[in-house]
This record gives sequence, C-alpha cells and structure tokens, in this order.
Amino acid sequence: MFTLIVVAIIGNGLILFAISSRKTLQKLPNLFIASLAFADMFVAIFVMPFALVNDFGNWPFEKTVCILWISTDVLCSTASITNLCAISLERYIHVKNPLQYFKWITKSNVLISIAGIWISSCLVSCVPVFMDIHSGNNFKHFHLKNGTCSPSFSFEYSVLSSLFSFFAPCCIMLLIYYHVYQLAQHHMESIRHLNEPLLRLRKIHLNQKTCHSSEQVPSVFRKSGRRVIKRSRFLKTISNSPHVQEHKAAITIGILMGVFMLCWTPFFIVNILAGMCTKCVSETTFQAFSWLGYSNSAFNPIIYSIFNSEFRRAFASILFRK
Repeated sequence: MFTLIVVAIIGNGLILFAISSRKTLQKLPNLFIASLAFADMFVAIFVMPFALVNDFGNWPFEKTVCILWISTDVLCSTASITNLCAISLERYIHVKNPLQYFKWITKSNVLISIAGIWISSCLVSCVPVFMDIHSGNNFKHFHLKNGTCSPSFSFEYSVLSSLFSFFAPCCIMLLIYYHVYQLAQHHMESIRHLNEPLLRLRKIHLNQKTCHSSEQVPSVFRKSGRRVIKRSRFLKTISNSPHVQEHKAAITIGILMGVFMLCWTPFFIVNILAGMCTKCVSETTFQAFSWLGYSNSAFNPIIYSIFNSEFRRAFASILFRK
C-alpha cells in the first residue's frame, strides 16, 4: 500500500511537471491529461494515506475528517472517469472532423470543460455526503465504528452514485472510443494502401545493390531507384503523419480506459451490493476492492511512460538529465 502511494505521487508529479515545463507537451489536449493526473495525485495524497491508517483499525481523527475523506474519495474517482470521457471526446472530434477541431477545442472551451468536470464531481460527491443525503437523512449512520471510519450508504445513494460516477460515464466513454478506434483503423488502412507501391519501389532499389555494376541493371530500374530515394523520405513522413499519431493516441486511450475499468468495476459492484445488504459484503472485501481502485492512480503514469513517446522522452529528460 505504501509503495502504491509513493509510485502514484512520483508518477503523477512527473506528468504534471513534464506538461508544465516542456513546450512540446503544452498542448490543449494535454490539459485534460493534467487534470486526470491532478485527480490521481489528490487520491495519492489525501485519500490513500487515510485509507491506510483506517485499515489498521485505528482512526485517530475526528468525524469531520472521516466525512471529508469519504467525500474526497468519491470526488476523485468521479473526476478521473469524467476526465477520461473528455479525453475520449477530444480524440473523437480530432479524428472525425479535423477541420472543425480547432473551432471546438479552444483554450477557453477546454478550461470551461475542466471546471465543469470538477464542479459536477463535487455535486455528485461532496454535496450529498456533507448534507447527509447518502445515509437517508440520518447522520448517525456516518460514524466511527470499532475505531475505524465506517460510513453507511443507503441503497438509493449507492445505486445513484455508482450510476452517475461510474457506469453511465463508462458507457458513454466506451461508445465514444469505439467510434474513435473505428475511424483510426480506417485511416491506417488508407495509409497501408498508399504505402504498398512505395514499398515495392524500395524493394527494387535494394535489389539494385546486389548487382555488381549499374550496366547490369535495366534503365527503368535505375530510374525507379533514383525515385525511391526521394520517396523514402515520403515514407518517413507518412510514419509521422497525423493519422498514425491518432492511431497511437487511440491505443493509449484504450489502455487507460481498460485499466481504469478493471481497477474500479469490482468496487462499484460491491458498493451497490453493500447498499442492498450490509452484511453480504465483508469489510475486508470492501477494503481490498477499494485499494484495487486506488492502484489505478499509480498505473496511469506507467501507461504514459510505456505507450506515449513524448511523455517517455520527457520523463527520461527530467530523471536522467538527457
């Protein structure tokens, strides 16, 4: 647990520092990534340490801190998935209609969207908990039990919060990503068809080198060889084209969403079951699935360092002074 906390703090700190200090990463879409990293950093600093103390069965803080901890937990998980939805939507607009992209994705629109994400997350998490709506207007249900912070959610709140904080955004995100991936695949297929004649010319050029003299090579091949030297640069340009970059970005987003759902789906299912039947879910099971969800905050920086070359180079430059 302590290792997860350290990895999450360092990893998300690297993402935030890289975006703020590297001009190559200071793009409007990366503001959503920074918002996601901020949510994960919030989990690592303000949620996971209190969960670690609480799991030892000795809550040394007041009830108010207990309430604040629970509301922050719900806030960060809601903000994380909403940021992922925004990232998916931004990619969809970029792939679907590049000509309209810069009309919609402006600095003011991005900042308003991020503000809306955090405000809506607060409305879903903090307001119901602080107003004690989560326990059926019975504040005594939110209490310190056996020396631990042990809130009791009503069935209605468990279902509604899980629906609005996780399941509904997941469905929206999967639908958007499906269209993003389909469009990215279509663009990659077009690039493959464009590459085929150029690759054939390159093969001819390589065959020329195996000959002992240029006289042994037909003139048409020599001309093709000269052309392929010029067109090889075009091949390199295609490999760095926006469509290829879109495909790579779509894969990274897909991995982010997949890991997020693997980490948080068990918790939200158990959360609904606990609202239906308190005794049906043991405290150990609830804690285990909670930490599985928390671990997602440590996985996101690792995913970026593996699958995103820009962040990988930025991390290497920051850590190793390259």
